[in-house]
Amino acid sequence: MGKVRKTAVAAAVMVAALTGLAGGRALASTRVVSHGEPCTTGDYYYYSIKTAVDHSYNGDVIEVCDGTYTESFTIYQTELDLESFNLQGATIVAPGYLTPGQAIIEVVNEDFEDSVATPLVSPAALQDDVIIHGFNITGPAAKYGTCQIQAGVFIHEDAIASVVDNVITSIRDNPLSGCQQGYGIRVGSEAEFDEEDSDPGTADLYGNTISDYQKGGIFVDGEGSSADITNNVVTGTFKTKIIGQNGIQVSNTSLESTITGNIISDNFYGQACIKGNCYRATGVLEVNAGQRGDLLKIWRNNTFSHNQVRATITPLPKPAK
Repeated sequence: MGKVRKTAVAAAVMVAALTGLAGGRALASTRVVSHGEPCTTGDYYYYSIKTAVDHSYNGDVIEVCDGTYTESFTIYQTELDLESFNLQGATIVAPGYLTPGQAIIEVVNEDFEDSVATPLVSPAALQDDVIIHGFNITGPAAKYGTCQIQAGVFIHEDAIASVVDNVITSIRDNPLSGCQQGYGIRVGSEAEFDEEDSDPGTADLYGNTISDYQKGGIFVDGEGSSADITNNVVTGTFKTKIIGQNGIQVSNTSLESTITGNIISDNFYGQACIKGNCYRATGVLEVNAGQRGDLLKIWRNNTFSHNQVRATITPLPKPAK
């Protein structure tokens, strides 16, 4: 076999190896979702966001054209860029059947398995996390009754996500109920019995506008969960007698979350004390989380108005010596 032939065979073997690792794909794809004429060019085109997500690979970009999409879906990929092509041009509405976690969008870090392996992608296509950018995400729950919706966006099972510049509204039962769920964005979940079974999430929450929620605007919960919560506008119902709302809550985690530059207002529980039990709505609530001294830092670095309590901090206890 001549030198040229040997080189060609070696190159073919290398390509085959790369193709096998990539499941037949070497580069990330752009997938476009539209109900009509596509708003941009892409490698693949879809009618629903869920279908595009289900067919995506790590590193892919999904561009969603303007329109209203009544659907819910779970993102299993660890690196995916989900974009509204025009800022707040695409609206995602809660359907009759939500994700398994009762969310409109759920992000989980499970072993992503489908017909191919995780692909090789170009360095430019790599992302550190899932990105959800520029959507209107809205309820209320399509079904009447209590405890029908958990979150607009729910990040858990070790998932990492950035939720940026979205308008998230009416994440609540229809009508508003006293069920202790219904968050604009939820990150993680406290283990019910064993801390080792905690269901953590990690998030960067920036520039979102969240309003008309049931229990809270942003909720970060459970050991291992944390979030950078920056420059969001969080607005409660104000003086409702149905439920005590919290604008931002971080609880039951030893990891530090950053809460800065947010505008938090109208969290006020209007019900009188019942049998000595007095409940209050809070702008920022940290329970079994954070450090001593966080209260002053939160007061200084955020803007509060018309909250029953501006901020309350119950820090983690100091470890025993």
